[in-house]
Amino acid sequence: MANIVLSLINSSLLDGVCTCHICRYRDISVIIAVDDQIANNQLFKDVFRFSVSNLYTLEILTKEQTLQLLKSGKYNNTRVAITSKTLSNYEYLINQGFNNLTTLSLSEEPKSFFQRFPEELLIAERLNRKNIIINYCKANAEQVPINYVIEHS
Repeated sequence: MANIVLSLINSSLLDGVCTCHICRYRDISVIIAVDDQIANNQLFKDVFRFSVSNLYTLEILTKEQTLQLLKSGKYNNTRVAITSKTLSNYEYLINQGFNNLTTLSLSEEPKSFFQRFPEELLIAERLNRKNIIINYCKANAEQVPINYVIEHS
């Protein structure tokens, strides 16, 4: 099974500088971007490919394609980062039996994220009940647990 080193929630999906910076220090070689709309639009896919260094393999997939890819074993023994705009994509993968996602990292300040996307707070609470850890990853790499995130949103 793929070694999921980073599971990132980023409302811009891919922040090339940030994503590649994190990937370099975590020795990640594959980035999987999960977004149904972008995965089905070749122009959007091409734009996102330019935001990531060619040092990394970039897969831009729907959540169903992501599940199939992870189950296929293509990236077994590979250090992989998954990024998605929403927690709902991670919830889908977990509900489909992909249990390799135990920690998710929110890349922006939780209060503003949950104010802009209030439905995501409900998903965060459901994932928290399943013992999925959701951290707020600050720029200085300090991680804040989801209980704090939920209480202050």
